[in-house]
Amino acid sequence: MPRAKLLKLLVVLFVVVTALSWAISSVFSKYNSKNSNNIRKETVSEGAMEESFEGIVTFVDPRLSPDGKISFSLNDPLGNEIILLESEDQKLELSEGFKVTVYGTKKKAPDGRDYLLVERIVLKNGTN
Repeated sequence: MPRAKLLKLLVVLFVVVTALSWAISSVFSKYNSKNSNNIRKETVSEGAMEESFEGIVTFVDPRLSPDGKISFSLNDPLGNEIILLESEDQKLELSEGFKVTVYGTKKKAPDGRDYLLVERIVLKNGTN
């Protein structure tokens, strides 16, 4: 008799745990799908295209820009400015003086000049 009760208890526990895990997973999948749809809509509606430029990252005095946020530029090997650069982290400081390819979104500074909000940087070496 105790074996039958034990078997019945195990079957009931299995059914309860399975139902509970199914309910929890369905709640989380609905929550994740709602969030991913909102993120996707925001990115698509922004419509900003990623652009890339190649050159050498050079420090520029931030006091020269109207808002003081832009402190780097991308220059060609002769020192001519290609585009101003801004980043939300320290990737520009780390790549100063190196030949790089920068990827990001092109924007307008308050003074009307173009700058690139850098999202990622690829360092170049002598072979590439």
